[in-house]
Amino acid sequence: GSTVYSAALVTGIFMSGLGIGGFLAGRWADRAFDVDPVRPLRWYAGFELGIALLAGLAMLSIPQLAELSAWASSYVEGPDGWHRLSAFSSLFRYGCAVVLLGPVTLLMGGTLTLLIRFLVADEVASAGWRIGALYGVNTAGAALGCLLTDTLLVPSIGLRATQSIAIGLNLLAALGAYLLARSLHGRAPHAAPSGPAAAAPAVEPAVGSATAWVALAIALTGFASMAMQIVWFRHLISLFGGTREVFSLLLTVILVGIWLGSLAGGGLERLTRRPVQIFLLAQVAFVLWALNALLLLDRGEVLIAMREQFEATRDAATWVRSIGRYQVLLGATAWVVGPPAFFSGAAFPLANAIVQRSRESVGRRAGLLYLANTCGGVAGSLLAGLWLLPRIGVQGTAGLAAACVVASMFVLERGGRRLAHGAPGRLLPVLCFGLGLLVLAGWSRLPDDRLVRTTLPPHLRAEENVFALSEGVNETIAILGVPGVTMNLWTNGHNMSGTNFAAQRYMRAFVHVPALISEQLENVMVMCFGVGNTTRSALLHPGIRRVDVVDLSADVLEHSRHFAPINGHPLEDPRVTVYVNDARQHLRMLPGETYDLITGEPPPIAFAGVVNLYTREFFELVRNRLRPGGMASYWLPLNQVNEAVARSMVRAFLDVFPEAILLDGYRHHLMLLGRKDAPLEMDPARFRARLAADPALRRELFGMALETPVDLAGMYAASPATLRRATEGVAPLRDDHPTLEYANPAMHADARLPGDLVALDDLEVWCPSCRSGGLTPEETSRLAGYLEVIGIYYGSDSFLLFGPSQPLPADLPLSPEAARAVASHFYLSDVLGRVPLEHLAAFSALWHGRIDVATEHLVRFLASQPEHRLARVQLAELWAIRGRPAEAREQLERVLAADPEHAAALRAWSAAGFDPRP
Repeated sequence: GSTVYSAALVTGIFMSGLGIGGFLAGRWADRAFDVDPVRPLRWYAGFELGIALLAGLAMLSIPQLAELSAWASSYVEGPDGWHRLSAFSSLFRYGCAVVLLGPVTLLMGGTLTLLIRFLVADEVASAGWRIGALYGVNTAGAALGCLLTDTLLVPSIGLRATQSIAIGLNLLAALGAYLLARSLHGRAPHAAPSGPAAAAPAVEPAVGSATAWVALAIALTGFASMAMQIVWFRHLISLFGGTREVFSLLLTVILVGIWLGSLAGGGLERLTRRPVQIFLLAQVAFVLWALNALLLLDRGEVLIAMREQFEATRDAATWVRSIGRYQVLLGATAWVVGPPAFFSGAAFPLANAIVQRSRESVGRRAGLLYLANTCGGVAGSLLAGLWLLPRIGVQGTAGLAAACVVASMFVLERGGRRLAHGAPGRLLPVLCFGLGLLVLAGWSRLPDDRLVRTTLPPHLRAEENVFALSEGVNETIAILGVPGVTMNLWTNGHNMSGTNFAAQRYMRAFVHVPALISEQLENVMVMCFGVGNTTRSALLHPGIRRVDVVDLSADVLEHSRHFAPINGHPLEDPRVTVYVNDARQHLRMLPGETYDLITGEPPPIAFAGVVNLYTREFFELVRNRLRPGGMASYWLPLNQVNEAVARSMVRAFLDVFPEAILLDGYRHHLMLLGRKDAPLEMDPARFRARLAADPALRRELFGMALETPVDLAGMYAASPATLRRATEGVAPLRDDHPTLEYANPAMHADARLPGDLVALDDLEVWCPSCRSGGLTPEETSRLAGYLEVIGIYYGSDSFLLFGPSQPLPADLPLSPEAARAVASHFYLSDVLGRVPLEHLAAFSALWHGRIDVATEHLVRFLASQPEHRLARVQLAELWAIRGRPAEAREQLERVLAADPEHAAALRAWSAAGFDPRP
């Protein structure tokens, strides 16, 4: 899975292994050093070899765990009726993680203390700066590994090849250490200490108790550092979005900060010999910077900087724009995260400088401090991710982490006073502790939602535009909009779903199109609930007996009540079963062919982890869970990826559903439709029969501008043959090569979308009877005009170019058929950018159930533009819905008097049952 629970617990297992391994190896390293000073280095080589072997086993084992995990998993029904994974299911998966990560992380943790024991040797007085240098270089390598893995290696060569490189580096480290150990063979057992070390006593009586105090202090700083990392992670993805680059830059900045901080801490201690004082100053600086930087970072300013960077590099090469985008993100991230990471990085070498007073216990004390720091980090990660964030939010968690840092200063001061050479005096501890308390007092007086509101779009922060605002386990959720006009679900600072016309049209089509072309749908799975658009549509079809909603976020599902005026209460329908789970895990847990339809509209596809719902392996799993003749309808937002990735996504779907077609949902929001072992065809006669038998469905499709056979036929965008030609020679998107996560359009503004994915000349593949008697002559003429307009749009820069949508020319030449189609169709007018705001506001009010408000909008609009026939037809429809046929007939008569062949008016006249026609 990819929840905060999974991330926090796996991170906890990893860090626990590091701490325990470091502690155990430290105790053993002291004894080994007494026998042979080179022995810790030889054992380091052995540990690195063991890491390489265990990592290779993990690389081979992890892909096999998916089926094993599904076999061991089951659901339990909660008091709310929703199904969640059982405790045993989670324990089994985390047990697998312990088995895979435990041994290798024990060895990893041991490598640091083995090298500390070897490098410090008898020079105890120089332990602080030597450990700082070693810890810093190790962390610098980690930072470089993090950055290169995410920006170069995985995008270029894939996951398995990148893992192989990492294993190779472990082998190289083992070989280097072995060769160095051979070259040092026969070295004298111990060199006599000289300089300051010779003056230090072998053992100081108070050091043992002081070590305990210092260990507690560094445990508190470890807790605070990891808790703040969770805070930074949650806050930054709320500001910038959950894209992969945010993850990698955050971790890289943290590691670079720790690297530089450890070097600086060790170096300053070497110069001043005052580790306690430096520790106190570093921690109070951590508190001051961490809290103030969180408070001052604002989403609006970062977005402005990104837009300015985009415009400044619009005509530059792709790599230049990539650097520009990284520069903005890196600058904001480094400003918030860099200095606190620097100050926390100084803690480990400074703590060692305080307690390392005896050559006989260097490894043991280094291991103890490493274990204490790691245990604090594990507790900080788990408590912040699993308990604190859902209860006290980002702001409260940050304050608690800062309080732990202030507490560490008090604890360390007590430990320092137990050392003969470590007493920090009175004034400095009082000043540092008092300043820390003053900052905490100011933080506690902030409004509870002060920090989370900085993640909202600046133009929607007013109280009247915020319907709900909450912080859950996995995301910050906001319901934003303009009262009576639109409502949108924002998660982690991104607009995920909403109630505007665009969202309603394509999201509801995921169910309506398959249902209207099939004989019968009974069991449906809706992947990702959003605001309930798709689920609501499924419930309008009486033949559908079961709807399974699968969503990873219980918080999103709980916010569905805010959209009840538009979508009702779909989760309360007895036909709906809710599964709070990852979609891949849910499908693996099913026994076999289960569904007649699986719809998919994951979060923004460049977000980290979403690629797992677009690979060929996932589509194969979807197909295996469909009954014979079952269908999969899947979201394809081409404006969110570059051309190469768009082709690989389509290729992955086409490999699994060879007869798949591409449909137009709303502008860039296309829909891939595949069927298992059956052709995909629409039948105009079946469409008419379904609407004639179901007035509620007809009203629904009217609001989507999809109420006629022409509208459904006009959704056609490409045949299987067209898709095969456009993806010939293209490798499908695979689990091992997740290029989708690296396809941010801001880095590819000069690229064009693959225009050859769309071709409208073989419509008979989608609707065999449309050009052979299935449509009336008037419908045939209207379909020709409809397809002409859609073809113009798909061939224009408005569709083909990245960046802000390019408006189509107002004087665009249209054939008479196309002009009539635009005049009688809301969606076509919208595609060409010809829908006035008042007209659009009427449609928005209609979707919000405000038929009276929609009517008022149209009346006002027609007062200023009385010749707008489509708006007058829609006003007639609203009068009919409100039970006022006289007003409806009057509006339609005015339209038909001016244009007797106006298609929309004729349809409305017939639907209202008026006879005879004028």
